[in-house]
Amino acid sequence: MLATGSVRRSSDHRLDAPVIFVGRGGSGTRLVSKIAMDAGVFLGTDINPTNDSMEWRDPIYEIALEKMATGAPIDTRQAEDVESTLRDCARAILDRAGGQVGAHWGWKLPETMFILPEVLHAFPNARVVHLLRHPVTCCLRNRHVTSDPRHRVGAMVLKAAYHALNIAPGDYDCDEATLDNAVSWAYQVGAVARLTRDPDIAGRVLSVCYEDIFDDWSGFAFRLSGFIGVGQEQLIRPILDPARRRAFDDDDPRIAPVWSLCKDIAQGFGYALETGAKAPSHRSLFNA
Repeated sequence: MLATGSVRRSSDHRLDAPVIFVGRGGSGTRLVSKIAMDAGVFLGTDINPTNDSMEWRDPIYEIALEKMATGAPIDTRQAEDVESTLRDCARAILDRAGGQVGAHWGWKLPETMFILPEVLHAFPNARVVHLLRHPVTCCLRNRHVTSDPRHRVGAMVLKAAYHALNIAPGDYDCDEATLDNAVSWAYQVGAVARLTRDPDIAGRVLSVCYEDIFDDWSGFAFRLSGFIGVGQEQLIRPILDPARRRAFDDDDPRIAPVWSLCKDIAQGFGYALETGAKAPSHRSLFNA
């Protein structure tokens, strides 16, 4: 059960304004959260090797699984419980951290994507950094938790995603793992795209592209620093392996089905496939 209790917003102004880092798993959220932490953004006292804020895992997983299991909008009472759960978790983390917390705090957990409307409601001044990566690059990697049917979250996500996209595994000539990755990508990123069509929410979510860390660091740093409220000079450009920008072969037969499934959403964020080739190109959102 979700925790219940009154939500004490009036005296918790600082609690209202976390910076939250999300992205479909495999998009590079570890890298962008490291950039933020190096700039002084506090993301928790229990950080795992991929920079996930582990203090948030259990409450966010529980809320997300309940939400996906019902397939229905959260009612008023449930919304109050969710809000209390999220704010109580934040309050406990900040209380434990004490002096470790600087001017900015938040968390990084990719699965937060599944409950973004609830998070934005619970924290009225929250800002969400949504990191994207080209779907072909992202989906030709190993499975993520959210696309692994052996994991309780992945099983629930895939069930919801195949239903929402109205497709069946046999609809695409593709191996199961790659198709699950693509379905998961389209389901999660598509939900963010639809959410940010609301003008009241659009300004609270910044979608940035992993490729721009390689191709347009100045633009990336300018957008990110302004959004999270730190000086651009505080963002340290990471040393990157160019092979990580696009780690697959141009003649990989899996490219076509992945792009077919994801292209409508991907194009909305400025991604494309090069004419006459299967290699993805990226049109920077900073120059769009």
